[in-house]
Amino acid sequence: MKITALAQSHVRQVNPHVWGLGVAQAAPLQLIAALPVSHHAVFPTEPILEYDKSAHPFSRDLILPAVVQRNGFVDIPQGSGLGIEINRDVLKRYMG
Repeated sequence: MKITALAQSHVRQVNPHVWGLGVAQAAPLQLIAALPVSHHAVFPTEPILEYDKSAHPFSRDLILPAVVQRNGFVDIPQGSGLGIEINRDVLKRYMG
């Protein structure tokens, strides 16, 4: 949040850059949800989530609830912490 405030004070937008596991997609959602609706710019824009559409099972199946894009938007998980839980059955399936 401090980095975001500093960037916005210099009229710079912050968008978390992540890729990979469902956990990595859930984490920036909490930051994005906490960002101000509009920062101090002539043409403010909403924050952007880099959404991983790969078919890797750890992208969707590893977390509950899954981060799913609908009409260009995703819901912010509402649980404690990152708002998600790890699907232990998926972990067991892929453990050697």
